[in-house]
Amino acid sequence: MNVNDLHWSAGFIDGEGCFCRCGRTISTSATQVDRWHVDKLYNLFGGNVGVFYRKEIKANVEGKYHRWAAYGPRAAGIMMTLYPLLSPRRQDKIMDLLTIWLQQPGHHKPYKTHCKHGHELNASNLYIRKSGKQQGKRFCKPCMLIAQIKCRARKMELISN
Repeated sequence: MNVNDLHWSAGFIDGEGCFCRCGRTISTSATQVDRWHVDKLYNLFGGNVGVFYRKEIKANVEGKYHRWAAYGPRAAGIMMTLYPLLSPRRQDKIMDLLTIWLQQPGHHKPYKTHCKHGHELNASNLYIRKSGKQQGKRFCKPCMLIAQIKCRARKMELISN
């Protein structure tokens, strides 16, 4: 990400975005009719993009819009990154949200050091999903290998029967 992208993001989110609480977590989002804007935010920060439809009351026509959103620690990181570039009103909102969020137990847990089977999660045996629904999720490589071997064995057993 370059400085221009950071400044564009701050300006766009300051004008068109939202910083808010979603249940017990926090979120950063922006909604636009043009998909290009939300795709750019997705490419810069991750999160997710959804397509929504609404019936326009005045025009009585279907309206399609796109919404980019990030939640929890990812949203907190975006808020802290853009904070110095945002308007005072947005800065106040971010401070309020982060203060409340940090006081809630369990919403900013440190990363686990071992998987549920006891394997150490270090750089050599950790896989981080880069895209899809589980983007950013951490997986234990030894456990993934064991699961693949078991799956292949089940498939071979089905073929031989």
